[in-house]
Amino acid sequence: MATPVEILTCYRALGDYCDALAQRVRERFGTAWQCRAGCGGCCQLSTVCGLEAVALLQAGLGSRFSGQIGSGNGRCCLLREDRCLVYEHRPLICRTHGLPLVSETLTGGEVDCCPLNLPALAEVAELEMDLVLNLDRLTENLMRLNLAFFLVLGRPELAEARFALTSLVSGDNLPPELLAVAGLSQPPLADR
Repeated sequence: MATPVEILTCYRALGDYCDALAQRVRERFGTAWQCRAGCGGCCQLSTVCGLEAVALLQAGLGSRFSGQIGSGNGRCCLLREDRCLVYEHRPLICRTHGLPLVSETLTGGEVDCCPLNLPALAEVAELEMDLVLNLDRLTENLMRLNLAFFLVLGRPELAEARFALTSLVSGDNLPPELLAVAGLSQPPLADR
């Protein structure tokens, strides 16, 4: 059976895949690609699955950014001046923002892309499929890893739980198993 560390390694490989795809898209489209630091238009995340919560806690979300986290007001609480505080460790969905993607659920199987990106491209559907992210497949892989993670921890009932980003900073309502796997003996702000 896999260990939590091995499952986290697989999760990080999914992030690396998204980042590599984004790099290929940027290289292919150059200045037509509008995603950049300071946009923040897609950033509305408020919760993450447990596996992503642990990855963010391991990156020091609670201890490093406690004084910088905002209320969000409909936008991600991890944004400051439209820049992500945890960009190098951001969740998978954040890594997909702006990318050409396809999803049976969200796009009806059609290729879609942020309207700010690739404005000169007459039809997004004309994109080469190796530049298009299958969001359904990515989500399925994430959810399978998340389930495996909680099965290994002996807490399968938490596999469907979502954890508020603000809770990751405060430590409120976090299962002790998440803190332990993240290498924390107490919630991030318990020592303040």
